[in-house]
Amino acid sequence: MDVMSLDVAIDAPPVTYAEYVASPETTQPVEVVDGRTIVNPNPANPHQYASARLAQILGAAAVASDLCVLVPSGDWVLRRDPLLVRQPDVVVVTREQARAPLLESPPVLAVEVLSPGSRERDLVAKRREYAEAGLGWYWLVALEAPQALVLRNDGGTFVEAASARGNGRLVVAEPFAVDLSPSDLVV
Repeated sequence: MDVMSLDVAIDAPPVTYAEYVASPETTQPVEVVDGRTIVNPNPANPHQYASARLAQILGAAAVASDLCVLVPSGDWVLRRDPLLVRQPDVVVVTREQARAPLLESPPVLAVEVLSPGSRERDLVAKRREYAEAGLGWYWLVALEAPQALVLRNDGGTFVEAASARGNGRLVVAEPFAVDLSPSDLVV
């Protein structure tokens, strides 16, 4: 990429909702923050394993509540103007949401698996954005410890509802019953 094309990319006008919806599908993780497209690298293998394993566990638990698990989660439009689109690692949605081409309302539950390159974004920016968008339940998973943190939206702010480390058990009843150990998510 030459300097001129880099300047054009930096100075490009913000992406609108209509432009985003009309863009072609891609396997590359793409998010949009304030209309600016952010292309993320694909997650490393341990991150992908944890996301897939968590999707299996959540999927088995969510089926009793007639909910669906999406992994990778696809696009969640948190705001149309300026455009804000995020792609949590795992989401639990209603069947109606699963049928839509992208999420236009908060999922039942969103999960982020922390990576060195996403840690601050997941812990600070996404936490704030998801709470403001009305997400009821937000899970954060760290692989190096390993640990899992369950956050519940309380009036626009996430508060801790449960947590577990290592071989400890994470047992929650909401938004549906789940019982797992963070060590089960590590390859």
